[in-house]
Amino acid sequence: MIVKIPLASSLLPDWIRKAALALNLLIGFENRRQNITVVSETYTIKDSDHIILVNGAYAVTLAGGEVGRQVIIKDAAGTAGTAGFTVYGQIDGATRKNIITNYGVMQLVKTENGWVEI
Repeated sequence: MIVKIPLASSLLPDWIRKAALALNLLIGFENRRQNITVVSETYTIKDSDHIILVNGAYAVTLAGGEVGRQVIIKDAAGTAGTAGFTVYGQIDGATRKNIITNYGVMQLVKTENGWVEI
């Protein structure tokens, strides 16, 4: 039997609550499901997107978003080494970045000044 108790519950000892919060922050899930989008055409990310799997040489455009938002973009087809694709947006001071390695991945976080690769 599994019983789910909210982390804020006073029923949990403090050390369990702290460990659970640290683990959630470490892996980045924070008790929420990650939205995965498979892309087979040029695509502009939506507010609900978290993981973008790109199947081919299609452009991906980053939209705005709240500071702290994270997005992961991956070459799911494994063809970026021969037919790379471009991610458009203010990334590390540039207006675009390319993924050019097979199964390459780019993890981005939104800051006040645009997106940064982490």
